[in-house]
Order: sequence, then C-alpha cells, then structure tokens
Amino acid sequence: MENSHRKTSISGTKIAVVLLLAGIAAIIFGIFRGEATIVLKKATMICLECIGLG
Repeated sequence: MENSHRKTSISGTKIAVVLLLAGIAAIIFGIFRGEATIVLKKATMICLECIGLG
C-alpha cells in the first residue's frame, strides 16, 4: 500500500516540476516580448490616477 502512495507522490512531483518550468518559460517569453514594460506602465498610470496625480 505504501508503494502506490509513493508512485502518486513522485508523479505529483513531476507534474509540479513541469508546471514550474512552463511558468518560468512563459515569464521569460513575456520579458523578451516587452510585456513587462507595458504592464509596469499600466500599473503606474493606475496608481497615479488613484492618488490623483495623473
């Protein structure tokens, strides 16, 4: 019974690693496309509008 639990745990670990790598790849892809700059600009404008400076 313990062996089947171990298989599930290893399988879950593999899935977690694959999802982590996919997330990192998506972040790097977005940075190279310049999306980080766009998001930062939008966040700055929202903050300035909320404060009343923009």
